[in-house]
Amino acid sequence: MKNRVNLLLPKEQNVSGKIIYFALHYLRYILIITQLCVIGVFFYRFKIDQQIIDLKDELEQKREIVIVSDPMIKEAEAIDIKINAIGSILDKQEVTKKMLTYFFSIFPKKLTLDKLEAVGDTIIVTGIAEDPQILNIQRTVTGYKFLFDLSSFK
Repeated sequence: MKNRVNLLLPKEQNVSGKIIYFALHYLRYILIITQLCVIGVFFYRFKIDQQIIDLKDELEQKREIVIVSDPMIKEAEAIDIKINAIGSILDKQEVTKKMLTYFFSIFPKKLTLDKLEAVGDTIIVTGIAEDPQILNIQRTVTGYKFLFDLSSFK
C-alpha cells in the first residue's frame, strides 16, 4: 500500500479556473434538473389541455340539453298555469254549488221564482208567492212579489 503525501500547498486558482471547475462539476446537475422540470411541465400541460377539452365537450352537451328541454319547460309552465286556473274555477263552482244547494234546501216550496241571480257569494231571487202567509211584501195580479237577497255565503 502506497500513500502519497503532498507537502506543497495547493495552487490558488484564478476566477476563470473556479468558473470552469463549477461548470464541469455542478452545472450539469442543474441542467438535468431543469430539463426534468421542463418535461414535467410539458406533460402537465397535455393533461390540463385534455381536461379543458373534456370540460368544453361537457358544457356543449349541457347546453344542448338546455336547448332541447327549454320548450318542454315552457310547456309545463303553461300547463301549470292552466291547471291552477282550472282549480280556481272548480273551487268557485264548488262554492256556488254548495250555496245553491243550501238555498234550495231552505227555499219554501210554495214560492215561484221569476229570477235567480248568483254573483260571487250573493244570491238575488225575485219570485211570486201565492200565499200571503209565506211572504208579506207586495201584492200583484198573479200573487205576491218578493225580493230575496242572500249575501256573504261561506
